[in-house]
Amino acid sequence: MVQDDNVRGAVPVRLFQHQDDSATIGSSSSVTPCPWKKNSPGYFYLCLHVRLEFHRKDDELRLYLDARGERDLRNPKDSSIEWRVEANTNDGSQSHGFVPNDANNLISGEFISEVAMPGHFKGYLSFYAGHFKKTGKYYFNFADCRRNTDLSRMIAVLESEGVPTSTAILVLKDYPEIFLFEVPEEGGLIKAFANGDGNMQYALPVSPFKDESEEEEKRRFGPFLGNDVLKRHEAEGGRYKWWVGANDNVDPHHIS
Repeated sequence: MVQDDNVRGAVPVRLFQHQDDSATIGSSSSVTPCPWKKNSPGYFYLCLHVRLEFHRKDDELRLYLDARGERDLRNPKDSSIEWRVEANTNDGSQSHGFVPNDANNLISGEFISEVAMPGHFKGYLSFYAGHFKKTGKYYFNFADCRRNTDLSRMIAVLESEGVPTSTAILVLKDYPEIFLFEVPEEGGLIKAFANGDGNMQYALPVSPFKDESEEEEKRRFGPFLGNDVLKRHEAEGGRYKWWVGANDNVDPHHIS
């Protein structure tokens, strides 16, 4: 990691961290966990947000993530970034200005995978940087129910029964949203990559997963996993092995 862009080709980065069970971004090299809201040892899903990069030359944002779970883990391609702007309310306080299902608020990207198999997706989501010109806050939604075909149908069914759209989304939204950054009124997107002291960090545009060993990946997931998940297959009558390694045989049609 370099502190400035004197190195040819270096790109601005924001690194994720985990503090007191909150999803934030900071200056450490740790990760932000995004767990399925209904996790249990028998059904466990976890997406780790690793790094956000701004490739100015290509007008691109790259969000690197590593997601593991059961064999029916949803593809990150259905994820989205949501724009919100704070608005003044009648009592003078501020609230998030947000119109559910407003296409102008939801930003979709393309998932570029380094690993893509049942139970494991690793790579980055590519977003057009031009979509982030608006002043305001941006939140990441993993496997967004509004972009998933089956869950979108369920939203439509609830709406047909008189359930407000915002309520239907809250009912079906099964991963927590992750705050990514705030674009200030002055300076644009590049200023959103500045740390609290106004400085920025840069890195060479090389995947953080390049040449990564399975043991290194296990260390990244380690703080968020217990043996009740990792070793559940060893118990009598236990479920199939949760951690899918490169040498494990996986039936892509098997969903337990």
